[in-house]
Amino acid sequence: MLQVDYQKYMKLSNNTIEGTAFDLDISVRHMQRYLKHETPIPDDKVMEMTRIFGPVAAAMPFEHFTYQSEIGRKLYPSPLNSIDNTFPAFCFKAVEELEEMTEALQAMCRIVFNNRLMTESEAKMFDKLFREVLDVEQLCLEIKIKYAKLRGIEALESRVKEHKQKMVERGYHVMSEKEKRPAQVAEQRATYKYA
Repeated sequence: MLQVDYQKYMKLSNNTIEGTAFDLDISVRHMQRYLKHETPIPDDKVMEMTRIFGPVAAAMPFEHFTYQSEIGRKLYPSPLNSIDNTFPAFCFKAVEELEEMTEALQAMCRIVFNNRLMTESEAKMFDKLFREVLDVEQLCLEIKIKYAKLRGIEALESRVKEHKQKMVERGYHVMSEKEKRPAQVAEQRATYKYA
């Protein structure tokens, strides 16, 4: 299993173990355990570290998810770590990949039209066509990382939150009780404040 090099991001941001431990409100020894992978770092601490380290650590939460999470390792593309392309290059590549994905999705729809069972050769073709979808997912991940490097992790979190809210408003997503709770608490606090 690949491990995230959290210390690399710490060094890139000119932070120290002691300073980061202080910022995270944990002991230096606990921070060292995190960095040596003796103790798994909780997701919320990874996000705090990302904020502390700034734009140089934009890929860190994505690496954490894809390398440290069982689900992430199996179902999510890993961030590319041996390239350094510009944001415009990724955008142009994404447009090209999207065109290929559109054609692949149309072909996939023709294969499963009317919910009929696929033949063996159609199933192989369906799997091959799905690779185009994964190519686009990979590029979208890289664009999100580059966006976070340019605008900060808080800006990315804000855009994702806005997107989720838009999906709720348009009726594409129904919020669970757990998702509604923070908004309800904020509403109640506002009521108490102005009552």
